[in-house]
This record gives sequence, structure tokens and C-alpha cells, in this order.
Amino acid sequence: MIRRLPIMQISLSFGKKYIKYTYQEVILITFACVMSNNRNITDLSVAMIMTETDPAHRSDNFAHGSFGIMMNHLWADAPILQISSPYRLKGARIVRVLEGSIRYRVNLLDYSVSSGEIIWIPDSTLLEVISVSDDYRFQALAFDDRCHRRDNAKVFKLSENQSTQLSKLASFIRQVSDNQPFPETVIENLLSAYIGILEQTSASIAAASPLPSRREQVFTRFVSLVSQHFREHRETAFYADQLCLASHYLSPLIKEASGESPSVWITRAVISEAKVHLKQSEKTILQISEELGFPNAPFFCRYFKRETGMTPSEYRHSD
Repeated sequence: MIRRLPIMQISLSFGKKYIKYTYQEVILITFACVMSNNRNITDLSVAMIMTETDPAHRSDNFAHGSFGIMMNHLWADAPILQISSPYRLKGARIVRVLEGSIRYRVNLLDYSVSSGEIIWIPDSTLLEVISVSDDYRFQALAFDDRCHRRDNAKVFKLSENQSTQLSKLASFIRQVSDNQPFPETVIENLLSAYIGILEQTSASIAAASPLPSRREQVFTRFVSLVSQHFREHRETAFYADQLCLASHYLSPLIKEASGESPSVWITRAVISEAKVHLKQSEKTILQISEELGFPNAPFFCRYFKRETGMTPSEYRHSD
């Protein structure tokens, strides 16, 4: 059972200045958000939250600008995100599971990550935590991925040797991050080394794995297109055209690959994004309906309630 702790909203600006935190400024790098008392999200970036944590582990965590590192965090001590609530990520995350397991939904696709594995979550993705084991403990890096761009999430299975290498490298990154002024170029180079080990692992696995089937390739590409275009296009024909397929062929193919029709995937993307806006912003219902391409707010409200059982306002104020 996950113990939820009270979280209060703060506002911090790092700029290019290194900040030394006092004993009272007990912090956790959440790689998630600053939450208000009603748990609405106001900033899904490398952020700091005031929370209860073991003082002995306070020095394990560090943040500067868009870079952050968390060396060893037990989720049950201080949950980072709410379960089954979508978030729009700002910045990339690389999360290494030290113990237990977690299941993410990244841009509508599910990824399970267990001890000895790493997940790379790209910038600007739609992120949702589906489930977390009671013993889930992780190490994480947060960074601007403009120099290390990935389009899709990726899970890496590490060998014992690779896990040891990354553990030592993460410890070194954490040590170097304390240098003043903050050594941005050095950190960037160390991140490149960390990522290089992951890419080498990925290349080895890819070389030994069979190629995905045509159906799997089409499904993956379809979900990627939905994540990009759901605000403007909710008709299957558009995605079929993008994939150079006939609509009557795409629909059964997606159903066979995923168990769901294309329209279900499109609706899921719309509702998830609506939830992000409702919890992550102070935008009005009208503004959200316009951003999501609805003709008017009442139409959006009916659509949202039909799919979730709640009005947008009810969802916004729910726990």
C-alpha cells in the first residue's frame, strides 16, 4: 500500500546559479512536478518539492536548471506521481530500477520496468504511472535531451557489468555536479558517456532480436501519429492516409494488434490530454476545449463525461 504524503507548492528559480540548501530545505528531485494542496500540477519540469525524507539521504539528490539526479529513492517513502493520472513531461528522464518494478504508460503505450532494467522516457511525452510495487526503488537522471534526442520510450535490460558501470558513472556525475560554478559542459559529456552505454546495449539487443512484424510496425507508427495529431484529427481515414493504407484495412489491423479499434486509441489520447490540462493548468474549460479542437465547451463537456463519467470540472477538483 503506497503511503501518500502531504505536498506543498513552492516556486524556485535556478538560472545558472548553484544553490546550497540548508538543513530546513529538505528536498527531493521529483522529475515530475510542483503540486498544490489540491494536487493539481503547475510545473512538470525538474522541480523541487518540500517533503519528509531521511536527512541521511538528502545529499543524494541534486538539481540545477534542467539537470537533476536522484541516486536512491524508495517510492513508498514519498510517491512521486499520482497513480493513473496523466502528466505531460518536460525534459527527458532515464530511470534505473534498483528494486521492485513499475509500469508506465508513455504516449499511450505500456512499458514494464523491473530490477536490473532502465527506461528512457523522452521529452514532451504523455506519461502515466499505472502501477508500482511496494518495494520499488530507483535511480534517475533528468536532462534536456536536445543533444540526445529519442522519439519513443525504450526499456534497456542491463547485464551485471553494465549495471555496475552505470552505477559508478551516476555516482561520479553526482559528485561532479557539486563543483562550482556548475560544470555544464562536463555534465553533458558524462551524460553522453552514460547514454553511450545504453545505446551500445540497445544495439546488441537489436542485432540479436527478430525484426518486428508488419502488423507491429504499423501499430507502433499509428500510435505515434495519434500522439502527434489527435488534437486536429480524430478520423481513422486521416491516419490510414498517413500510413498509405485504406481505412477498411487499417481498422482490423489495429484491432488485431492491440485488441482496440483506432477510434479507441484516438479517444484515449484526447481524454488523457484533457486530463493533463485540467490538472496541470489553470486554463478555463473553454480554453481547453478550443486547444483540443472541440467546436464549443458544452460539446467538450459531454464528450469528457461520456468517456470518464465525470464533467471536466468534477475531474479538475477530484483527488
